[in-house]
Amino acid sequence: MYRINKCSVGYNLIVLLLSIYMFSRMSWGAWISDWIIGGCLLLSAFIGLYLWIKRTTSIRIDTFGILLISVYLIIFLRSNYDLRNSFSSQFWGNYFPLLCILPVLFCLSYSDVWVILFKLICVLFALFYASILTVCSINKNVYYDFFYPILFKKYSSIFVYMAPNPGAGFSCDYGMTAVYVAIGMCVLLADLFSSNQIKYRKIRIGTVLFLFFALCICAKRSTLIGVIIGFIVLYIKLKDSKGKRYRIVLFVFISFLSALLISLYIPSINNVVDRTVELSRVSNITNGRLGMWRIACSSFLENPYFGKGWRWFKYYSPFRNDVHNFFLQILGECGVILSIPFLAFFATNLRKCWKELGLYVVAKKSNDGFIYIFSLLFQVYFLAMIFFSTAFYSSNILMMYLISSAIVRNTSVGGRYSGDKDNNTRMG
Repeated sequence: MYRINKCSVGYNLIVLLLSIYMFSRMSWGAWISDWIIGGCLLLSAFIGLYLWIKRTTSIRIDTFGILLISVYLIIFLRSNYDLRNSFSSQFWGNYFPLLCILPVLFCLSYSDVWVILFKLICVLFALFYASILTVCSINKNVYYDFFYPILFKKYSSIFVYMAPNPGAGFSCDYGMTAVYVAIGMCVLLADLFSSNQIKYRKIRIGTVLFLFFALCICAKRSTLIGVIIGFIVLYIKLKDSKGKRYRIVLFVFISFLSALLISLYIPSINNVVDRTVELSRVSNITNGRLGMWRIACSSFLENPYFGKGWRWFKYYSPFRNDVHNFFLQILGECGVILSIPFLAFFATNLRKCWKELGLYVVAKKSNDGFIYIFSLLFQVYFLAMIFFSTAFYSSNILMMYLISSAIVRNTSVGGRYSGDKDNNTRMG
């Protein structure tokens, strides 16, 4: 008789519940009750807590845990500006999800049974958003006659200060659409570079190219820059791996050549170039970011040790907006002392992944590859993106970054999970 593995069900249920929140913001999530979204997050937290307690023999204090808790404490204890100005929307929209994912971060790296479902969900949602934005960009009437009216009913307050954009597809924010597409692209690239299977390889490469074209159409430059930088870092890391160097060079060449040819028939492919050229003509290629960065530097000099407080820029700076550079904003709002846990968290996660991936390349353990490669690729993509954007303050995007950092916490290149009671689960 077939036995159902409760832990496997639990891990996959966590992925399913979190995906409902992470891939629905600024889009179809508006048609789902907030109570349902909150219930999904809360249930994932309880399942994560149960699995964490079940799979560990004792609470282990490590660098990841210490820095993660430090970052959480700084965010929550210094969030007075956020909670004072809009407690309900900010707490339930940003802080509550971060609380719910905390136990999940400590349990995900104890098993790999969730990886297949994770890949499937990320790629399907990426294709969903990429397909719609491509259709809307080719035929703008589809967007203005169908998608924009139904989105406006739910997001009218956002469209007051954000112009409708066919490149956003089925979302009120083209930046969020770009992130959804980029997540799927990172997953597919990690799967390609970690798998030795020839079957369906051409289909996966074609899907990556399609998602790349969709990012060009979307014209969100920070996301596109983040993906490219992540890809370059991955190339540097894997360049000595057998055959990988030539495949990556060939992929880049085919991508740009295909984009050039397709742009002859679908001019929307050139959106990212056109937007940059248009902004450069009015001497505003950074879209106002330089002014924000100057104010961030000035506020840092006014209070260099502890800063002005979390999210001060959004409510009290002349721009009434985030700085669009997380590193400058964290220095201005938290000062040098309170910025250290954030920067250390970024650095230690990257170092851990870089080191383990290096051992994986030497040992040629392809079955371990996806976890390491996806973690490195998404971390670099995220850190590059937040240098030009406000993605850190979108809880669903931050949650994906935290997941990409946490999944390698208890792993070793030998393929076993340290701290696992059974110690018999291998990475896939």
